[in-house]
Amino acid sequence: IKSARILAYADDRPFVQRDITRSMGQFVPLSKTMREQVNELRYWSVDRATPASSKLALSSE
Repeated sequence: IKSARILAYADDRPFVQRDITRSMGQFVPLSKTMREQVNELRYWSVDRATPASSKLALSSE
């Protein structure tokens, strides 16, 4: 929302829903921009962290 409001402000016009859509189209997930760090954290967590949910619970939905 913040980046969408900045887009509208930069164009010197009122903030509208189209700004949100436009802003979301420019969004890049952290899993892509920080791929190496995310993979390292996943590897580290295999034996050191407890899952928030079980695979059984996920597969039953």
